[in-house]
Amino acid sequence: MRNSFSTAVFFVATLTGCASSVHPRSASQIDHVVIGVPNLESAITEIERLTGVRPVLGGSHPGRGTHNALLSLGHGVYLELIAPQPGAKETTDNADLTPLKEPTPVDWAVSTGAAESVVASLRALRFDPSTPEPGSRKTPTGGLLQWRTFGLNDAPIGAPFFIEWQSSSPHPSTTSPSGCSLLALRVASPDAVALQRLVAGLGLDVGVRFASASRISVQLQCPRGQVDFPYAA
Repeated sequence: MRNSFSTAVFFVATLTGCASSVHPRSASQIDHVVIGVPNLESAITEIERLTGVRPVLGGSHPGRGTHNALLSLGHGVYLELIAPQPGAKETTDNADLTPLKEPTPVDWAVSTGAAESVVASLRALRFDPSTPEPGSRKTPTGGLLQWRTFGLNDAPIGAPFFIEWQSSSPHPSTTSPSGCSLLALRVASPDAVALQRLVAGLGLDVGVRFASASRISVQLQCPRGQVDFPYAA
């Protein structure tokens, strides 16, 4: 959780085909969208009601006080529901999740085939990437997923973080329940000019628009029809 996302400002833009057919480890593309929820079990039931697909428990994040559930969007993309882990102490990662009233997009990630190559590309675009750091998560079946993530120093508001999956780790889009696809990902930001430069420079199909407060919008096509987050309950 890196930014606080206000729901005061929204925008309308339509982009389709967000999910590339490229494997997530071969090029930069949308990797996953993070949906913040206050309670994971309740959110799993609610997402199943809306989409017709039941997310699967993913596991916990050591030291962060959060746990998640996952839903594949196909083509190397997935949806992550993230919630405070019961009994965990408050951290910067889980403090903003409890007050949420509905599933709310709070972050998004871009997958990289090789972190160092993307770091060089970002520098060429006049951004200052941070040093890639290792991360991991144990799955409910006892497996271990491993990756490296990095962000941007002085990142434009609404910018993604970047993830490089270790070759031995199966991508969650291949192991999570399927049936939904990503129609559109849109970001409203007060730093829209810089964010658009980032998105265009990486060739990402993401809608960007100026707004005085940041907001992420996700549109899915699912067995029960089109589903939008944020949504009106």
